[in-house]
Amino acid sequence: MESTNGLHCLELELQGQVQGVGMRPALYLAAQSYALVGTISNTGSGTYAKLYGSQKKLIEFGEKYHTFLPKLAHITNEKKTFSKGNDAPSTLTFVNLESDLQKYSIPTDLATCESCWNEFFNTDDRRSGYPFITCCECGPRWSIMKNLPFERESTTMDDFPMCGSCKNEYENPLDRRFFAQTISCPDCGPTVSLSFSDVQNYLNQGAVGLVKGLGGFAIVGNARDPEVIRRIRAIKSRPEKPLAVMLKNNSALSKLGIDCDEWNKFHSSVCPIHLIEPKTDYLPHSLLTPTTKKIGVMAPTTPFHFLLFGELDALIYTSGNRKGDPIEYELSDLDQDFLSSFDFVLDHNRKITQPVDDSVISQNDTYLRDGRGLSPKVFLSPRTCNQTLLAFGADMKSSLALYHKDQIFLTPYLGSLSTSKSVERVEQQINEIEKLFKVKINQVISDSHPNYLSSYLASLWGQPFQVQHHLAHAEASLFESGFNEALIFVCDGTGYGNDGSIWGGEVFHSNSNLTKHIARFENFSILPGEDSFKDPNILLQTLLEQPQHSVFTNSIGRWFDAMTALCFPDRFNELSFEAQAPLFLEEHASEIIYECSAYSIENCNIESHEYCAF
Repeated sequence: MESTNGLHCLELELQGQVQGVGMRPALYLAAQSYALVGTISNTGSGTYAKLYGSQKKLIEFGEKYHTFLPKLAHITNEKKTFSKGNDAPSTLTFVNLESDLQKYSIPTDLATCESCWNEFFNTDDRRSGYPFITCCECGPRWSIMKNLPFERESTTMDDFPMCGSCKNEYENPLDRRFFAQTISCPDCGPTVSLSFSDVQNYLNQGAVGLVKGLGGFAIVGNARDPEVIRRIRAIKSRPEKPLAVMLKNNSALSKLGIDCDEWNKFHSSVCPIHLIEPKTDYLPHSLLTPTTKKIGVMAPTTPFHFLLFGELDALIYTSGNRKGDPIEYELSDLDQDFLSSFDFVLDHNRKITQPVDDSVISQNDTYLRDGRGLSPKVFLSPRTCNQTLLAFGADMKSSLALYHKDQIFLTPYLGSLSTSKSVERVEQQINEIEKLFKVKINQVISDSHPNYLSSYLASLWGQPFQVQHHLAHAEASLFESGFNEALIFVCDGTGYGNDGSIWGGEVFHSNSNLTKHIARFENFSILPGEDSFKDPNILLQTLLEQPQHSVFTNSIGRWFDAMTALCFPDRFNELSFEAQAPLFLEEHASEIIYECSAYSIENCNIESHEYCAF
């Protein structure tokens, strides 16, 4: 039915990865091409457009607007509502809307896009050589957020008023930085505390530095200098744990024996650390990764990182923190003793509000750590929760999850709860979550381990509902897979069992209604206390001799530790990082095992099986 002015109205609500990726400018250009008027806005839930035009144009726009969307946009929920076009405006504009945050749209940090890299290297461009170059499709997002939705005034870029040139680009619908919230240039953007030419000279002379990147500080140094590697290991108290390497360009990658064509895989919007197996001795492999043949390699995330290199083409790039502490992100929080370990510090004045580590990806493209570019994440739940729940992770590899209505918000990796700083970071993250999402936590969930620090922290927010460690792993795996029913094997290094012993080899059967613990690997002997876990030789001896004062576990992680000692009795007297022995065993096993096949389980009647041990 036609309205009195001949116009109709389309309300378009989009949720998913729709903020910080250039969604509003894309919708603006799409609407403009169909001669539509109205408003486009970000909300706490996503992106909302209220558009007016002829019925034919609106229907056509609703069917084809997807073709205009930026490549990084990902829509998880779309709602279109057509109505009469009363009180239509005369223009097409952006507006800011108040939102009750019924849904969440959280943008993640994005590595520099190809267009910005081209401008950076173009000597005729006004942003040539500018370390903080960004646009609608790249730059900091989560790490600079103060509030939702994602607007410049809700980020720390609010500290940098736009110059006239940037403002003209920002307001020009034909410019690629049209409505780019992080737009800046050398005249109006962030600045650094030390010239890059000085930084390059320091690094070229064998210095070790502390630099502030996208999500926090990193320790950097020449990755080909053995003395630099030893110094960084001493600063980090990391005798053998692998150190990540940042490569300058595809030429540096080719020096590792990797095809230059692979560089595009490294230069993605996530720009994670990739685990690769170099085919040359260009890098001192035994010093960088003594336990494994694989090295963690990444590309420069931004021009800021590229400008560190100078004549060098490979830098150690590892999180700037002491062992056990979370990544540091504020220079004023660092004590003088730690700072004195470095030859120089490179800071910048764009504040970080949400620190985040780099993501890590395996050789088979499995993400091993969700960090910058991937997290935080928002999952849509099939069930609506009438309370606001906060789930604490375990003490190792901790993270938090907020369950509000039908959405689950998962924080980035927060590190392990082993120091006072790591505890403070978790407490800070909880406060940030409540502030960002304007919620009040009603119920907390924690691991059932009575001595976990995470369980204690949960108790500070109320009486926690406790969940057995491996059951939580099973449920999370089922949710992530999307399966309705599954047989789930949980192979772990530790975890408090229902009988008070250390579990780690459990089998669950789960369907949409119930998850049952149906089987477990057989127990073996270990000595009580955490110290016995550090020496695989003691584990092996206890397993074989079964002394009277031993306790029992079925931990798969401890079993692999013992098997490593059996195969390589002189390699480890004390483990220096988690899973060190199994990684070493896997490396050597892969040399003689060329093919792996999976067992097929078909027509298995789960209900007929009694609780058993393998």
